[in-house]
Amino acid sequence: MFQMKAGISILIDFFGVYAPEFHDATTLNSLLKQMIEIGGLTKIYLASHQFKTQYGDTQSAGGATAFALLAESHISIHTWPEFNELLIDVFTCGSEERIPAMLDFLKKQIPHTEMRVTRLKRGEKD
Repeated sequence: MFQMKAGISILIDFFGVYAPEFHDATTLNSLLKQMIEIGGLTKIYLASHQFKTQYGDTQSAGGATAFALLAESHISIHTWPEFNELLIDVFTCGSEERIPAMLDFLKKQIPHTEMRVTRLKRGEKD
């Protein structure tokens, strides 16, 4: 039977992200563009949305979501300022060789107290 590997998902969780600009849709779009360039990926479409606060706090914005549709699959970024979290999903069927450079960039770019990276093979049966 034919075995197929669809790609990999890299889940990058940042905790202790207190800087408000890293919960802003404009900043997330910039991060996406730089990740795409560093990863040697092919952008098809970018979109983002800034949410209103979840708890009635009119002094601060809510979280944000940004998404890049790629020829190689997609990258999404979601933030929760109320929990000081920024979570990134990178799913690619392309080459994995530039993933470490993307991770290094993110680790240096995003001020955080903790970072967790999970790598999942996709489309492969045991």
